[in-house]
Amino acid sequence: MGERHKNRILQTAQGIKRNNRRIPSRLRATLYYAVWIGLVVSSLGTFGFQGRCQEDRGSEEITPQELNQMVNRGDKRAIPALEKAFQKATDRIDKEGIAGSLVRLGDKNEIYWNVLAQYARAAVENDMPFPYEFDADGEIIGNPKDVPEKYAPEFLAWCKKHGEQTGSAAQQALYGFSVDLLALAATGDSRGSEILFRGLESRNYYVATFAARGLARLQDRRAIKPIIQACERAPAGMAKLMAESLVFFDGPEAQSAAVRFIHNPKVLEVVRQKAKTMGAEGVFR
Repeated sequence: MGERHKNRILQTAQGIKRNNRRIPSRLRATLYYAVWIGLVVSSLGTFGFQGRCQEDRGSEEITPQELNQMVNRGDKRAIPALEKAFQKATDRIDKEGIAGSLVRLGDKNEIYWNVLAQYARAAVENDMPFPYEFDADGEIIGNPKDVPEKYAPEFLAWCKKHGEQTGSAAQQALYGFSVDLLALAATGDSRGSEILFRGLESRNYYVATFAARGLARLQDRRAIKPIIQACERAPAGMAKLMAESLVFFDGPEAQSAAVRFIHNPKVLEVVRQKAKTMGAEGVFR
């Protein structure tokens, strides 16, 4: 089950990446998150999950689909069922997803936070360069006609030095490390701020993007300048993804920087509306 689950995530994420230029930039990171969270929750049923809710549900069984809905609306009655599912889970990705849901619901048991922090810290401390080269417009080289991406010379040198296969290393960079940080960032738990600040310095632009979103979710205003600096270091296509997090901060410094990096006014307006209607939680929706 574990390997099949991971392969489904990779296959879906690869499909997203192959169509990278067909998808508006504001949707890409959200799609990665939706794919991962959705598969984690659906996987509860694949290892024989049978949960029960406390209070008014009594001994009535709850399905994985109901559990997903409860987590999304912040219903703490899901906690006992999730705790039971965490104990049963043997796959790392399953445990990571369930732990993230528990932390989001306010469960203070350190075991769940430690699972998230362990892998998120490893993600931000990894020095692997971003795998792909960028064109003159700052977009990943490759197009909707399945022209292969070009590996960046520094990435190839890193793989040679560390004895890593380029394909598996690239997958780990895009769909391993970034998801590990995303699991922590999406919780909105301030215990992760130090890890998220470290993530802004990552050579992996997806890791830096999720770090920026996590800090926007926390509304940590100390992050505004470091996020701007991360955008300045990134190619334009990556900078506009990172800069969406700035829209969720009030104040002229963050807002003017968002306009500077997000050149499409329609995209900028969509993100602004999301910030207006959903607040900081909208950064991951």
